[in-house]
Amino acid sequence: MPDVWTTNPPKLRNTLQEAGIICGVESRVLKPRDPYWTCIVDSKGWLRDIYIHDVDKILVHPYYITPLVLALGWGILCGLLWGKLFWRRSSAETNSAR
Repeated sequence: MPDVWTTNPPKLRNTLQEAGIICGVESRVLKPRDPYWTCIVDSKGWLRDIYIHDVDKILVHPYYITPLVLALGWGILCGLLWGKLFWRRSSAETNSAR
């Protein structure tokens, strides 16, 4: 059940339909999905859902906001710790030079 993020959702949907994939169906796994942008792929007995999204909406999607905030917080924490370690070395070197 992949979420596909694209810059041109109508083109991707038309391409999937031309490849023989059924689009415009009710989602089977995640119910609040728009049926127009849901496609079903039948590959070797496995039925899979494809959900097409516009890439412009990725930053407001709840599945991506949380990891972005966590990554930002982790980056700031690592930067502060590295800066503190670097600052201590600089202070010790300047004190020993005097």
